[in-house]
Amino acid sequence: CRACWGLGHASFVVTALSVLVAALAALLAPATLWLRRGSIAHHKAVPATAPAPGLVVAAVNGSDADARVTDRAVALAKAAGGRAVLALHVRVSEVLDGAEAETEPRPQAEAIVAHARARIAAAGIPAQGEVLHATPGQAVRAALARAEAGGATHVVIGAPHDGALDDLLHGSFARAAEAAGRQAAITVETVD
Repeated sequence: CRACWGLGHASFVVTALSVLVAALAALLAPATLWLRRGSIAHHKAVPATAPAPGLVVAAVNGSDADARVTDRAVALAKAAGGRAVLALHVRVSEVLDGAEAETEPRPQAEAIVAHARARIAAAGIPAQGEVLHATPGQAVRAALARAEAGGATHVVIGAPHDGALDDLLHGSFARAAEAAGRQAAITVETVD
């Protein structure tokens, strides 16, 4: 019947438009996230001469910057009389269609922390290590919450990775940590 065909056609048009809007949103999402990166202020922390008593956190990610990050954290800890350094790594999981997808196996994350702890201990500083687990939107918040819970005065982190895929998709962890650190009682310092 003609009336039924009209209803079926309208339903098809609505479904097709919904799919088109969803596809367009999926295509624009990476560009939106990339553009959002620029709204996070970039601030190069002024290196402190010595932190107040408390834990120093070395935020490690398995990159070449880890050695410079741990060395700077050790220097800050020594300047404060040998405070402990916490090697902290955040395992980030993607959430796809409501399900969490692991992007880094736990043993790999633990190896990153173990390597940093060994470097810190070799410098004669008490070394701690911890692996956190969070989604990209919660990674900085989780890291700073752990730092605050441990009485940290400083978080040392590698400089932003310009052009890195993760930074393009989710924004720079380093830039977000710098911005969040300005609102907390913790000094966040980036190391090139």
